[in-house]
Amino acid sequence: MHNHSITKFPFYRQPFGLLTISLFIGILIGFEYKEANILLPLFALTVLASALILSVRNSFNNGKFLLITALIFMLIGMFHVQNKIHVGNEFGIDNIYQKGDVVLVRLTEVGPSDKEWKKMTGEIKRIYKNESSFRVDESILLFIQGINSNHKKGDELLVSSELSPIKNTGNPGEFDAANYWNKKGFNYLSFVGEENYRVLRHYKQNWLENSLSVLQTYLSKSLEDNLRGNELAIAQALILGDKSLLAAETRNSFSNTGAMHVLAVSGLHIGLIMQLLLVVLSQFSSFLSKKYAVFIVVVILWIYAIVTGLSPSVIRAVFMFSVLFISQVSGKQYDAMNVLFFTAFVLLLLNPLTLFDIGFQLSFLAMVGIFLFYKPIEKLIFVKNKVLQKVWQGTAIGFGAQLMTTPISLYYFHQFPNYFVLTNIGLMATSGLILGLGIFIFTISWWQLGAGIVGAALSLIIFISFVFIEWVEKLPGGLAQGFELPFSLVVGMSVLVLLLFLVIRKTSHKIIAYSFGLGMLLMLVYNRNQNLIREEICVFNARQVIVTIRKNQELFCFYQAKKEGVVKVKYVVEAYLKLSPGKVRYFSMEKKNWHIQSKTIEIQTRKMDNNFVVSLNKKEYFIYLNDYSKPTELVNSSHLTLIGMPWIEGKVDHSLNDGAFIQKI
Repeated sequence: MHNHSITKFPFYRQPFGLLTISLFIGILIGFEYKEANILLPLFALTVLASALILSVRNSFNNGKFLLITALIFMLIGMFHVQNKIHVGNEFGIDNIYQKGDVVLVRLTEVGPSDKEWKKMTGEIKRIYKNESSFRVDESILLFIQGINSNHKKGDELLVSSELSPIKNTGNPGEFDAANYWNKKGFNYLSFVGEENYRVLRHYKQNWLENSLSVLQTYLSKSLEDNLRGNELAIAQALILGDKSLLAAETRNSFSNTGAMHVLAVSGLHIGLIMQLLLVVLSQFSSFLSKKYAVFIVVVILWIYAIVTGLSPSVIRAVFMFSVLFISQVSGKQYDAMNVLFFTAFVLLLLNPLTLFDIGFQLSFLAMVGIFLFYKPIEKLIFVKNKVLQKVWQGTAIGFGAQLMTTPISLYYFHQFPNYFVLTNIGLMATSGLILGLGIFIFTISWWQLGAGIVGAALSLIIFISFVFIEWVEKLPGGLAQGFELPFSLVVGMSVLVLLLFLVIRKTSHKIIAYSFGLGMLLMLVYNRNQNLIREEICVFNARQVIVTIRKNQELFCFYQAKKEGVVKVKYVVEAYLKLSPGKVRYFSMEKKNWHIQSKTIEIQTRKMDNNFVVSLNKKEYFIYLNDYSKPTELVNSSHLTLIGMPWIEGKVDHSLNDGAFIQKI
């Protein structure tokens, strides 16, 4: 009998490492091949389970056991995600819905917003057509018109507006909304006008839900009564996870300096609140035992998670801290990394689509980085001074988290904040103060004078923090943009970092790994350089005309939009700039024609029969807005390109309904 111990892989000390990673892989494969029949992996699962039983019977602790275990949990992941997205469901919406049908929607989330169109999510429960109705189960994204609409989670609506598949506009640099929502289980959206729906049934909250709703209202009002303007918006985001009041400029400042995680309630906030609660409860140690204090902290953390929206990153943090607390109180040994993987394992069993949530990915990878790299980085520099030592420890934590999150951040956001360490050091103290003062306001909001004083102090700290962020943002070279990573490179970079820190010990192997790392970095730099030197004309897929011409890292943007539409124009262009950064100049074509000429470029714009013509170095680009008749004066041009706006039907060289028009110049 052979008993080959697996000493290099600490399976029995960290079993959930293997199980969770196997589940990860299975979910990815299952989603990628979601059209496959789920009975096949179920059959394979049965076969492998039988093989596992035989393996355990013959030789328990060996490579076969680990391999079969990994394969079984991969198949569980495949089966679970395919079952979640209703593959093969005969009542699927694709087989039933037609334009003009009425659908019954039960709201699952109502976003806080004072905009004309409120974003909500729901589940389609029935489709009504003529005299028949069909039961379905399909998630849907809704934008419902009406600032004063008072909808709540659980309400049932009859909706008559058209359902459309969620798809991207096809503009360069845009956020991949279709992929984002599809991996959350949403494939359809609908813009619902005030006349296109009616409330069929208002949901009556139970005692617990009503209590939580009252608590949310109380917490929000406590901040609204004592703060104003930008300080209120930042406090709502940082303390309660409500980013609805944040201006676009504020979001950009936090994002560009690497401080966006401060605004997203996550493990950082849970950890700070946990420390604050433990300090407060320690003052009552004479009659409050450690066990009860821990129980109170865990309950408060879960209430906070519910109040702030139960995002996957918050659930991960609270669940993990709860397990750690229970382990400490029970006196049992635990492995922090195993607890992290166990947390992810449980969350994915509850909902496999959690894996595709960006917040969960960043939160999970940040914790992996901290657990793996914090101590090695912290030991690099010995600091005697206690204050500086704390600063260095906080910096080491930031470096550890950044090592694991950088590849995926570049993949999603195409930019890197070069001064993220400086930002995190600056916000290290103020984040705790802001959370602490915010919680203090909640406890004394009944005392108007005291709450006002604390509110003034909180406003001052938030103001100073934001001034600091704006200062960092304006530092030269603060933001590196233009990154465009294939997903394979993201995986390769992450795996290489893990191998260098955990597995590779031999110098010869390290040289090979560093060579691969250098090759990946060169590929990254090359791709970015290609984006930086790109010269092209781009006509964007939008509701208004937006044309950009990029030459010598300078961007000329010509647009047709009234004053209120300029914000949308800049939003589209700024997304493009993340991929191809450069100095941008805006030119409104609303009431004026333009003629720009230099040694390397000549641009002319003019209006023709309610359409637009852009001339670039003697090439003509005719953009149809209304009339689809070929322009007479350009009919003989050999350098004419016909471009149709998304709503134009007719024969054109390029329809923006298929995505942006891009051509090298």
